[in-house]
Amino acid sequence: MLKKTSLGLMLLLLCACDFSRSKSVPPPAAPIAHPPETPLKWVKVDTNKLSLAIERLLQAKDGVAQQRYNEKLAQLRAAQQEVADLERPGRQKCAELADEYNPVMQCIKILQEEPAILTALHKQLYLRAQLATPSDLHYLEELASATARLTASVLKDYSAQHDYALILHDYPPDVLYSSQPVTDITDDVLDFLQQTPDLLADSPVK
Repeated sequence: MLKKTSLGLMLLLLCACDFSRSKSVPPPAAPIAHPPETPLKWVKVDTNKLSLAIERLLQAKDGVAQQRYNEKLAQLRAAQQEVADLERPGRQKCAELADEYNPVMQCIKILQEEPAILTALHKQLYLRAQLATPSDLHYLEELASATARLTASVLKDYSAQHDYALILHDYPPDVLYSSQPVTDITDDVLDFLQQTPDLLADSPVK
C-alpha cells in the first residue's frame, strides 16, 4: 500500500512539473509577414527649362500686358545698341593707344563724355526707368508667382499619372550620388504640358 502511495505521489509530481513547464514557456510566435517593398520611383526635371516654357505660355495668354512690356524692352535694347555703335570706334582707338600712361578705362570714361554719346546714354537711362514702372513691376511679379505655382501644379499632376514618388530638380544638379542612373523626364513633362492646355486655362496673371 505504501509503495502504491509513493508511486502515485511521484506521478502527481511529474504531471505538475510538466504542467508548470507547459504553462511558463509559451509556444514560439509565428513570423510576421511583411508585404514586399515597392521600389521608390524617382526622376529628375530641369525646372529652369520647364519654368521658362510655362512663362512663355502665360505671356502668350496675356497679350496686352506682354506686348506693352515687349515694346518698352525693344526700345531699351535699341538705345543700348545705339550707345554701343557710337562708342565702338572710340573704344577701338582707346585700346590701340592704351599704355601705362593712358589706361583703357580712363580713355573710355573721357570718350563717354562726348555730347552724342551722353545724349544716347541719357535716353537709355530714361527708357530703363520707363521699363520699371509700377504696372510693369507688378506684371513681372505676378508672372513669376504664377509660373512658380503652375510649375509645381504641372509636376504634381504628371507625377500622379505616372506614379512617381519623388521628382528632383536638375537645375542646378543636386544628386551627389546614385547607385543607378536617374531618368530625366523634362521633355516628357513639356510634352504633357502641351497636351493638357487646360492646366493653363485660368491664367493667374492679372
